[in-house]
Amino acid sequence: MTQGTVKWFSDESGYGFIRPDEGGESLFVRRSAVAGSAHESLKKGDRVDYEATRSGRGLQAASVSRRGRYSWLDDCLERHEGREARQEYYAGL
Repeated sequence: MTQGTVKWFSDESGYGFIRPDEGGESLFVRRSAVAGSAHESLKKGDRVDYEATRSGRGLQAASVSRRGRYSWLDDCLERHEGREARQEYYAGL
């Protein structure tokens, strides 16, 4: 798998772009290409693994998975309760 960083991603539109670590052309990515729960999305700066494919419109990312990022539960806890609440939750496990 190839590695890269999310350049930007729109939750509303369900697509964005990934910048490959080795440089070169950015890849288009759709939410449907992201592995995991339907609640999960990508955020700018996320580190990802992906497979590059070529379509009639250029490079696209497929089989995208995050590396070293929180789960959707972490995101929910942090958004609704704050970072400290998320850290306390995991400290209590």
